[in-house]
Amino acid sequence: FTAFPLPIADAVPYIVRVDERRGTLWIGTAAADATLAMDMRSGAFTAYPSPSRGALVRHMTVAPNGDVWLAYGASPGPVPATVARISLGYGAAPQ
Repeated sequence: FTAFPLPIADAVPYIVRVDERRGTLWIGTAAADATLAMDMRSGAFTAYPSPSRGALVRHMTVAPNGDVWLAYGASPGPVPATVARISLGYGAAPQ
């Protein structure tokens, strides 16, 4: 095992997806109001803030074009079930 400390204390990682084409590990959090992306080559993290406070990312997928789709909400809590997209503008899927 290799442990990677997250850049946000107590982020409570909930779901992880790997984008092997782009070398990115995506981490949906339950307590950070953010989705994290880790460059698997360098180990550097980027945080993408959630559009809603209190969002618990429960489901995530990486589309062939690199967009990351999230389903989040809070249970119990004031955050309604929501689907969101992180689009980094990669364009077409790499060949």
